[in-house]
Amino acid sequence: MHDTYLKSTGHANIYTQNNDERNVLKTDWNVDYDGDVVDLDLVVSENGNVEHMHRVFDKHDLAAMLQLNSVNKPLDERLRNDFLVDT
Repeated sequence: MHDTYLKSTGHANIYTQNNDERNVLKTDWNVDYDGDVVDLDLVVSENGNVEHMHRVFDKHDLAAMLQLNSVNKPLDERLRNDFLVDT
């Protein structure tokens, strides 16, 4: 039996405008971690298009994610590259 438990819930809204193009990104999350398994529910709405994601990660998945190397680039450049945003 584990004595570790973590719960995180939240909501974020991001509003952007580039020239005349406006975008709205809304995110809701619910995360439960019992010391062995992370149970993640995520709802992302981009300009009204809603996607629901449910993922479960065990300790081995978490260890693999934490071992990923960081990228030596500024955040704005990373976001543009990761999300294919033209400048």
